[in-house]
Amino acid sequence: MNRVIRKETTPELINRIANSPAVRSFVDYSGTTDPLDLSPAVGKATQTGIVWLSNGEDAVVAFVQTADREYQGHLFFDKTCRGRKALDTAQEMLDWLAPYADRVWGGVPARNAHALWFASALGFERAGEEEFESEGRVMLVQKVMH
Repeated sequence: MNRVIRKETTPELINRIANSPAVRSFVDYSGTTDPLDLSPAVGKATQTGIVWLSNGEDAVVAFVQTADREYQGHLFFDKTCRGRKALDTAQEMLDWLAPYADRVWGGVPARNAHALWFASALGFERAGEEEFESEGRVMLVQKVMH
């Protein structure tokens, strides 16, 4: 089933999903209980270097440009976007980005077996481990787009 993936410019939708109890603990390691406000990171890609995509409902992704035609992906999928729906939505987001990217990469918390499986199911390959200040030990994953 094709969903409508769109460039997201609505900070309210992004903040609602990021602050959802099903998402918050996976994207905010600060230990605060104050709501996340990702509004400053939402704008035109030329202003922030971030391309936000959503399905307009319960899934957003931030693709942060890290080099020419290379992006780091950050997924924010609410509890209503799991299983097959999550895989299909993520694949459609990757398909949307494909004309602009040769490589997409990310850091998945090494202890999160579900997220590691999800990345593998989308065709991401493991590229080594690293210690990130906020998340701790992460598995670097990457997908060559072409």
